[in-house]
Amino acid sequence: MRDPAFRAQPPSASRETVGAAFLPAWADPLLLVGLLVPLTAWSWRKWPDTIVDFGMQLYMPWQISRGRLLYGDIAWKQGPLSQHLNAALFRIFGVSLTTLIWANLLLVAVLAALLAAFFARCCGRLAGLAAGSVFLSVFAFGQYAWVGNWNYMTPYAHEATHGVALAAASAFCLAEAAREPRTVWFGLGGLLMGLALLTKLEFALASAAAAAVGLVLMPAAGLVPARRALGGLGWFLTAAAVPLIAALLLLWINRPFDQALAALTEHWRLVLAGGGQQLSFYREQMGLEDACGNLLFMARLFGQTCLVLLVAAGADLASRRLLRQRG
Repeated sequence: MRDPAFRAQPPSASRETVGAAFLPAWADPLLLVGLLVPLTAWSWRKWPDTIVDFGMQLYMPWQISRGRLLYGDIAWKQGPLSQHLNAALFRIFGVSLTTLIWANLLLVAVLAALLAAFFARCCGRLAGLAAGSVFLSVFAFGQYAWVGNWNYMTPYAHEATHGVALAAASAFCLAEAAREPRTVWFGLGGLLMGLALLTKLEFALASAAAAAVGLVLMPAAGLVPARRALGGLGWFLTAAAVPLIAALLLLWINRPFDQALAALTEHWRLVLAGGGQQLSFYREQMGLEDACGNLLFMARLFGQTCLVLLVAAGADLASRRLLRQRG
């Protein structure tokens, strides 16, 4: 049993009722589905750029499903999870773009629900509904550049979309652990972060950093007793190691152990070894070709964002004052 002194305080009534005055709680997922379906239909099969990047996302799992070895027969610079998962889907449901479309549509739906639930717990139902809606309408299906790779339906790298989803799910589990520090939440959060380590390194590092901050703040903020938090950390790290060990053993089946270990750590070694920043493509992507100009551009965008937030905050305060005067 959890120590009652550390029981998380329920959200305030005002926060719970924001966005709930007009619609019952069960209407929120229906609204998100009502947004997901037309966006899917409207953009159906208009997402991919088969020449730039996404064609590789079809080719790689197809080759793996035919028996070729990732990191052996096929050179690869990302983690092994996503391509093997897609290869398994091809083996089960057939080699087809449609197979990946339905798998990615399921991921979009789950991630939208996850974001909505997370923000609803933190900030109220209206914030949760807004978070899920923004993800669906802006990020899931959008095309804002000349290539059609920057969406969740046909991404330039499934390691990116899978990594985001796994990192978000891990953070959600740790947030639940802060509310009710059960072993299952710590273990599940660690398991999901371990899977994120098998995607793209940047998402794995983001997930690990968020987890570290959360695990430190739980006892520091008085949400979880220190002893319980320490035990949760142990479960988290143990569970995080499970996907890595499992991946190593699976890679070991078809190659010597040293090659399996090298394959598992290939995407980490490529990043940590450096050298990529010397290539013009990566320098442009990182903004290093004009660092000062890009910093000024970011500062200008930051100022514009702050201005919008100040206007929104002022409108919120004015509306609250008006409601108090009327009530």
